[in-house]
Amino acid sequence: GWSPNRVATVKSSLSSLGNYIENILDDEFEDYRNTIPKIETAIKQPVREKTILTKEEIETCLAKLVENKRYQLACYLALAVASGARKAELLKFKTSYFKDEYIEYGCLYKTPEMIRTKGRGSKGKMLYKYTFVKMFKLYFDLWMKYREDHNIANEWLFLKKTPEGYSQAEIRN
Repeated sequence: GWSPNRVATVKSSLSSLGNYIENILDDEFEDYRNTIPKIETAIKQPVREKTILTKEEIETCLAKLVENKRYQLACYLALAVASGARKAELLKFKTSYFKDEYIEYGCLYKTPEMIRTKGRGSKGKMLYKYTFVKMFKLYFDLWMKYREDHNIANEWLFLKKTPEGYSQAEIRN
């Protein structure tokens, strides 16, 4: 009942363990040979269908969020649409990234520092992220106005409320 990606992850872990036994513990297990790499890799198949929203559906959703004064969520959705960033990447944006001095080509905000994105290695892939100004600025301004009116001072764009105040938002499963 596992997805092909899950099978591949478990196979990789078992293969690494087998390599460790074969190369490091060879004096204790002299006749051991790692056979995991000989197992065929499962063919990658999509597990769930992607949901693609139309421009009208996104605009309707943004309008309802603003109408209900859910400015942080509206800003989050607008940033996701305008930048194409993954949900984990969106939480790494700071309020200081959206100044006029960071606008390039007259229509894109470019982050002044690289953001960790999905990719190889312990740090992932470090990239500059771009955001369409026209699609995002209205919702950013509404969220910043709300924060100003409620004396919310924090460098991170998306926040969670804690007993001590506000801190950087995190992904919840």
